[in-house]
Amino acid sequence: QVALFLSLGLILFHQFVVTPLLVLLLLFANDFITMSLSGDRVQASPRPERWDVGRLVRSAAVFAGGWLVYIFGLYLAGRLWWHLPTPTLQTWDFVGLVFSGLANVFLVRERSWLWSVAPGRLLAVATAADTVVVGGLAGLGGLVAPLPWALVGVLLGVTAAYLIGMDVLKVRWLHAAGNAA
Repeated sequence: QVALFLSLGLILFHQFVVTPLLVLLLLFANDFITMSLSGDRVQASPRPERWDVGRLVRSAAVFAGGWLVYIFGLYLAGRLWWHLPTPTLQTWDFVGLVFSGLANVFLVRERSWLWSVAPGRLLAVATAADTVVVGGLAGLGGLVAPLPWALVGVLLGVTAAYLIGMDVLKVRWLHAAGNAA
């Protein structure tokens, strides 16, 4: 999602959709969540896993495609609806990428509904910290062009709603794949 958004965004819109500094900050934000997964609690598989690489690639393509639609939708809303200036639009995209990365962790950590198993303490704390730090950084400005607090809230709400929609897709996808097997 991130690589395609950065590449296609530059090709389609002839500008960097996110600055190199924001890409670096995105990597740091994602690293904290990734490291926190080591202490997460999820349901163990009832039987040993047998990897179906073709199914795994198809699933990854579907969900990455869904998040790509999300981030391009955000970009276009920021550009065409809110008419954000380029630096603010880049902050908007950065926050959208961080929030969608967090959401994707919760989407894929569990085969069932994302709320079926509570996250481990470390994952919950890392998620809250990332949300507060990135949202605060965007709202206050400084390292990034400031984004109005209301738009930070919009991003949080839209991401949560999109996550629920993606979770419905995931559960249906896995149920259909399970019935086909």
